[in-house]
Amino acid sequence: YVIANYDILAGARRHDAAGVLRDAGHLPGWGSALSAHPFQIAICDESHWLCGRGSRRTSAVRAALAHVAVAWGLTGTPQPNYVRDWWAQVDALGAEVWGKYWSWASRYTEAYRGEYGMVDTGAANLDELRGRLLFFVLGRSVAEVRLQLPELRLEALRVDLEIGALAVEESDGASPLAVRNAVARAERV
Repeated sequence: YVIANYDILAGARRHDAAGVLRDAGHLPGWGSALSAHPFQIAICDESHWLCGRGSRRTSAVRAALAHVAVAWGLTGTPQPNYVRDWWAQVDALGAEVWGKYWSWASRYTEAYRGEYGMVDTGAANLDELRGRLLFFVLGRSVAEVRLQLPELRLEALRVDLEIGALAVEESDGASPLAVRNAVARAERV
């Protein structure tokens, strides 16, 4: 088995001297390397991060899952902000079960050609979409799983810090951020 985070799959990016974000050639992504190995099962934890259909992260995950027999997405975060966000997540995990994006978007987001390109921020046919998603999504509310959750436990821990005179002097009359930075410097000592 291989455990990787989404950013490792997509590869690293760095700002150059001019401030332009570019791919870091010495840190390529694992996406293409993983797609060459025939994994049977892939589990994508926090799958709500796969929301941009053209994002580097989603594209890398889609490439890595291209030859995987079974792919599961796990998330505890409610989805989505827009209906269009469902497509990238389910398409990456479902190997194009949904078809091409714009035909799907015209059906479920009422996509239309606007002045500056296609607009896909709407929502339509939500009952039909919900029915199609039931095959892929298992949702539970807190009320349904309350007995399975551990008891909530709050605990206060007292931490003594010796803040040097310099750190306190720097924080006098300073912004809350400066005070926090002074405490952080004291923690490192």
